[in-house]
Amino acid sequence: MSSRKGARWPDEKAVMAIRRETVNVWERRAPLAPQHVRQLVKKGVKVIVQPSGRRAYSMQEYSNTGAVIQEDISEASLILGVKQVPIDTLLPNKTYAFFSHTIKAQEDNMPLLDAILEKNIRLIDYEMMSDSDGSRVVAFGKYAGMAGMINILHGMGLRLLALGHHTPFMGAQEVFQEFPHEYIDPEDLPVVVKQGATNKLYACVVSRKDHYVRTDGGKFNADEFEEHPERFSSTFSHKIAPYASCIINGIYWAPNSPRLISIPDAKVLLQPTDAPWLPSSPGCLPLPHRLLAICDISADPCGSIEFMKECTTIDSPFCLYDAKQNMYTSSFAGNGVLICSIDNMPAQIPREATDFFGGLLLPYIPEMLRSNAEKPLEEYDADPIVRNAVITSNGQLTPNFRYINEMRQKSK
Repeated sequence: MSSRKGARWPDEKAVMAIRRETVNVWERRAPLAPQHVRQLVKKGVKVIVQPSGRRAYSMQEYSNTGAVIQEDISEASLILGVKQVPIDTLLPNKTYAFFSHTIKAQEDNMPLLDAILEKNIRLIDYEMMSDSDGSRVVAFGKYAGMAGMINILHGMGLRLLALGHHTPFMGAQEVFQEFPHEYIDPEDLPVVVKQGATNKLYACVVSRKDHYVRTDGGKFNADEFEEHPERFSSTFSHKIAPYASCIINGIYWAPNSPRLISIPDAKVLLQPTDAPWLPSSPGCLPLPHRLLAICDISADPCGSIEFMKECTTIDSPFCLYDAKQNMYTSSFAGNGVLICSIDNMPAQIPREATDFFGGLLLPYIPEMLRSNAEKPLEEYDADPIVRNAVITSNGQLTPNFRYINEMRQKSK
């Protein structure tokens, strides 16, 4: 199998499990696909797969690889999932790996974190698995972006249709590259808005250096930003957003980082003007502001897009935000900007997403299997990429994540 160079397997026979996803009816992904399980079984690992009729890959496909299909996963020392685990199903003294959504002290998931601590669970959070450069090594990002682009283009078509405009967005579910398009630099936005062609789409990739500036007037420095994001502010809301019809947001946002668009920013951006930017036709409602839609792939409530207060869902993917009233509606008509912020977007492409994610995760499984949650963390001699992603161990938050307690205290 394609394990990491130097990856070490447990000395004794390893048993791991893939749990059934239960966070919602749309979650059909798995952390490993059958092709990945086959490689583990060949290495002598016993892989238990909890039954699920909803999972994108069938139980038979996993069984064909040599996996054991059974409800009881208590034999496993390592339990893998994708999304949060229901508290009443947590097994004590195990090592779990999944996206816990606890690293920002998210209020909804604090009961889960408390239960994990109480049950002496060693939690490895995929979101924290990063290399020496700080880049994440295990993520669904590629398919989150793909699904998000499909969703928001479809949503823009419905939004414009509700206002009386027929557009190419009402076509089949193509992604952006299937449309006539051109990539431009951020500094070209004002010119393109005034003089750009009307028969194609313009895309602008905005990096941190394009809108983050030091509050004291200095230049952007990536290393300093990582250490002290509070020293910077963002010009996104008045240098980028006013020229955008659709914003696709995929940045990681830390609580002390500058926001891209605040609630006051939104009131300015979405203020009606006397010169609608899209020509009106008989039977069409005017579009009083340029910004039509925001797809928040990061799905971070009250984060970089401050007014995105709750995630939308696969069965109800869109809402309309009225900045003047600071409220949401489920209609495609009326005032506001269309919002799509599904927190499990890759679940809409479950097999491909599982293949992609599992391929990234597989090389780290040997190190995860070496974890014994009943022993002190100091004895867990693992690759730093895995060890640094351990949030809880031995009933406590690990040193790198003790700040969560401080954030919880401040929020009370």
